[in-house]
Amino acid sequence: MASRFKLSEAGRAGLFASFAASRYFDPAGLARQWPFSQWLHAAPVGAGGSCRSFSREDFVRDANEIALIQSGQLPTDASEIPIRIEDRRFGPVGTSEFPGDEILANGMPWPRLDCERRLYRLRLFNDADSRVFTLGFGLENFSGIRLRFWQIGTDLGLMDRPVPLTSLTLAPGERADVLVDFSKVVGWWHGRVIMTNDACTPFPVGLPPLVGRTDRVMAFSIAGPHSLADLFGAGLALFGDAGVPGCLRPKDPLPPIDTAGATVRKLMVFDGSDAGGRLQTLLGTVNPAPGNPAGPGFGTFLQADPVTEHIAAGSTEIWEIYNTSADAHSIHLQRGDFRVLDREPFSGTLLAKPTGPGEAVGGYLTDIVLTGFRTPAQPHEQGRKDTVLAYPGEVTRIVARFERPGEYLWHRHGLSGKDRDTMRRFIVA
Repeated sequence: MASRFKLSEAGRAGLFASFAASRYFDPAGLARQWPFSQWLHAAPVGAGGSCRSFSREDFVRDANEIALIQSGQLPTDASEIPIRIEDRRFGPVGTSEFPGDEILANGMPWPRLDCERRLYRLRLFNDADSRVFTLGFGLENFSGIRLRFWQIGTDLGLMDRPVPLTSLTLAPGERADVLVDFSKVVGWWHGRVIMTNDACTPFPVGLPPLVGRTDRVMAFSIAGPHSLADLFGAGLALFGDAGVPGCLRPKDPLPPIDTAGATVRKLMVFDGSDAGGRLQTLLGTVNPAPGNPAGPGFGTFLQADPVTEHIAAGSTEIWEIYNTSADAHSIHLQRGDFRVLDREPFSGTLLAKPTGPGEAVGGYLTDIVLTGFRTPAQPHEQGRKDTVLAYPGEVTRIVARFERPGEYLWHRHGLSGKDRDTMRRFIVA
């Protein structure tokens, strides 16, 4: 599989040298006392912000994670690699736009990373505007083989125990901490390990990835001593545990999910249109009364509209997010710390509501009927999160505890959403 992009060794070294700049902290003086990845990003409103990427990811370690690293149970240093994944479309003068037809890893299209035959920790981060990725690790010379890997962490830190996977769906803004075992890969026989993407765009029902373009993210070239026995182990990396620790939080396991006494809040995602007739995805509220009637204080709103989510500090709430649009959307809560509960299909009646200037139109969701079975949170979502993927035609339920007073945003991830007012404020007091 030949690369269409010719990167010099110096260029590759420069690309991955940026990993050394990723900052790691202990939690002294921080309000959060557990390991997590901190995504620092701009949230501009208005034209212009969506054509640039202002973001950085830092990591916080606690004594538990440090102990796992010092005991050799988690890779670190050159074996701990942050990878920021996004899509871009390059114009004739080199300007970047989206939606993209090229996939970038840490700002470079189709890069290669030279690795040794050992366990690696990859800190994956979907920094795309709206593209969802379904990632896997394949062998260049054996296209039918997918390596098993282990997810060990979510947006806000380590899970209780590793989750074995052969693919992982990552929405914009979501982060995943994974372990990948390259110890059984023989480079000259198996070829490179290719990080692949199988997700359709729009997700989940849309066009498949472009072959040779958006169906791949990057390559890992594996070098190191090997034996003849390794040639018969092409699939061994699928089944071994590679020394992955069985318990990731021996000192402070995640607390059990507690929904007792939680306030239930009904929210919505709605495809409306702006004053120019263009698609405008909006957020809003749903009347919890029987039949969910339309009325003041419900339906779609813009960011500048009055706050509808007033939350008592220290309280626990269940947010039911009804996605009435045709696509999946990544929903983020600033300063969020929630657990995903489940998802369930629904039907309802949509009514028009003037939302915004001119002929801009949003809507109400009424007459909700739950039409299927609740599907529990997926295995890779079993951890603390601040971003969740809301599927079309489903209600996604999360439970959050709001500890910090202040005014925050909940919004659809994607800089274009910020340009198009797909954000709402909530106040914790």
